Amino acid sequence: MRRVPAVSICLVLLELTSGPSGAVLSAQRPGSAPSVAQVRADYTARAYNAEYDPAAIQDALKAAGATSQQMDEILKDILRVVDKAKARGRNAGADQNASGTGDWNLGGIFRGQTYNLAFPLTNQCRVPQTVTIAYPGTIDLTGPETVLVPPKSTIDVPLVLKAAEPNFIGPVPLGLNLSCIDVTGEISMTHPELRREESTPAGKYTYVCHESKVTYDVKLHIHAPPPDPPGGGGGGGGGDRKTSKACETYWRTGEFFPDKEHPSPDACRNDLEELSAEMLVNEIAPLQAQHDPGMFAWLPKGVDPAKLASKADARSALKGLSSEEMADLRRKADNAVRMIDCSQWIDPNACAGGASLNGGRP
Repeated sequence: MRRVPAVSICLVLLELTSGPSGAVLSAQRPGSAPSVAQVRADYTARAYNAEYDPAAIQDALKAAGATSQQMDEILKDILRVVDKAKARGRNAGADQNASGTGDWNLGGIFRGQTYNLAFPLTNQCRVPQTVTIAYPGTIDLTGPETVLVPPKSTIDVPLVLKAAEPNFIGPVPLGLNLSCIDVTGEISMTHPELRREESTPAGKYTYVCHESKVTYDVKLHIHAPPPDPPGGGGGGGGGDRKTSKACETYWRTGEFFPDKEHPSPDACRNDLEELSAEMLVNEIAPLQAQHDPGMFAWLPKGVDPAKLASKADARSALKGLSSEEMADLRRKADNAVRMIDCSQWIDPNACAGGASLNGGRP
């Protein structure tokens, strides 16, 4: 088993080494050893398929009682047949599907979306193959269980990838970043062994397409949905607040999707100040008045909602923070609210987790 090169969603063709050759010796009578003529015929038939193993030929001829002169002559004759077969384009190793493992990185996808994929599946053998596909149990990736692939050809296998919305009962697990969830799984393709008898000028030849299996480690990460396209309804929340979708998505999820007016997170600074100031005054200040001050240790130094009389005061207190630090405030606040909710659950296991109120994005 060897490692094959990584593949992406755009390129999933295998680069595999050739498997073992396909020929088998013709049957002999039980208890009888092949004669020199039979050995010659068997290996000449293989040679018409560009198979050549001089050590194996010598051993077989020696066992059949061939002289040194006979062995030299037969080896030369067989080699000439091999050279002519290769000149006609025969390649024994190219007629096999090798086993291996690889990586299939699907990159980032968005929650709530469905993706139609096409996986190029190749059959290098000279016979049709019904390939069995086993899908990952941890990723919603589906498709046909078996596909028929013609000989020496590639077909596109239609697959469907879905990124469902997270579904939790009770509080969201602490420490889980819902804006970017990493998921892994395995998908495998198994080619069965098949045999076919063929005729050559030297006699019958049994071609064997050997069984093979390729397994991919599939990885992806599920992002929060991107903002609406330009012209889709403008800014974010209620009231008179006017914030861009790109900036509000960044503030709420930590995922930044640039638009024409906001090519980088720093271009969102004004929007982030507005969103953060509104949160501090309208959400955090009332909570802080009702709960242990230790639950709010995540607040930046010098920012005390109890002392902020207005959004203008809050914006002034936020001036020393970077765009990234302000974007982190929303997730820290969400984490704090979950901790408060957790502490009110009867079942203490509802608060299991390792999140810290002082931690930003994972």
